[in-house]
Amino acid sequence: MRGPLAGNAATEKNVPAQTVSSVRPSGSLPHLQTPVSRASKEPTEFDAARLIAVVGTEHVLAGDLAGFVEPIVEANRDRLPDKRAEDQVRQQLTRQVLKQYIVIKAMYQEFFRDMAGNAAPEEIQAMKKQVSTRASKIFHERQVPVLMKQNEVTNLRDLELKLREKSMSLATMKRQFIEQAIAQELERKYVPSEFEVSLDELWDYYQTHTDEWFVPAQARWRQLTIRFDRHASREEVEQRIKELGNQVYLGGLPFEAAARQYSEGYTAEQGGVYDWTRKGSLKSQPLDRAIFSIPLGRLSQVIEDDIGMHIIEVLERVPEHHTPFEEAQAEIRQKLSEEKRSEALQKFHRKVLARTPVWSLWPEDIREICPHVRPLEDAVGR
Repeated sequence: MRGPLAGNAATEKNVPAQTVSSVRPSGSLPHLQTPVSRASKEPTEFDAARLIAVVGTEHVLAGDLAGFVEPIVEANRDRLPDKRAEDQVRQQLTRQVLKQYIVIKAMYQEFFRDMAGNAAPEEIQAMKKQVSTRASKIFHERQVPVLMKQNEVTNLRDLELKLREKSMSLATMKRQFIEQAIAQELERKYVPSEFEVSLDELWDYYQTHTDEWFVPAQARWRQLTIRFDRHASREEVEQRIKELGNQVYLGGLPFEAAARQYSEGYTAEQGGVYDWTRKGSLKSQPLDRAIFSIPLGRLSQVIEDDIGMHIIEVLERVPEHHTPFEEAQAEIRQKLSEEKRSEALQKFHRKVLARTPVWSLWPEDIREICPHVRPLEDAVGR
């Protein structure tokens, strides 16, 4: 009895032309573009050819997930003390990705079951062949040029060599692109993109999430600054800031000009202007208190903090308030609609998985949404 390992139905030919044209380069499992390291020559638990799952009639090898896992490992390599720690991180990432990839594999196969209906096998193969040409063309037209640019090559041969250095291959990337495209198309067919949200639901959410609609006081201001670290003494700093304030208040020097010519603050070149800032967000508490207390359009007294001494003028200020329900409705509706769609997607994924035999090296990781998952050893007969 050959069992689930009799063959692998996953090929780059199995894709509907009408769906892939609108699919973005990345899907549920995006191809990370961080530089990755060469694969180890020593056989390890994550040797590329090692079987780690069987989904329906299709195999999932460790190498199938390298395009997702290795870029993250490489990006964090400097923080990993030794090979053992690297392998532990690789295993954690592989397990996380596999949970998502099993769902995509199941959705991929469900698409063709759904498409087949009562059609004869030869008709299904004809459909697959028909859409394969279109899918491959789209991948090569849209994805390959991007990959060439990212890998700094000008032909397919050099691109393949570059990808191999990163434990990846063009064929694998194309297959995964197609799988994700088909999974997305199946979701679009059976799960609406938007869900109705009643007025009662909107109001209930608004009433029970009041903190989300609280808006702290905000202000825009401009500032003159003389820093302690640029002068010999505190007295010198105080003298210079007072002189600068007098030039603006008594001498008629425009604030913007004073800031650009004499201020030592971070926004001096912008005339000393600071954009909208929320109350309590500034590191300088003396400045924060003054910005949200002094009258608009008037120069402040000298304000001292750890950096230096300042004179400010508040240009605009909005008091703290709650966003009115009328203004919050659109955001709440979108949020609740997305939550409903997420729940519907999870329910749909469970339904699809229930129709798909699954064996995994780590069955406990996916048992919550796939209770019938079995240990991989049951599939290979060990």
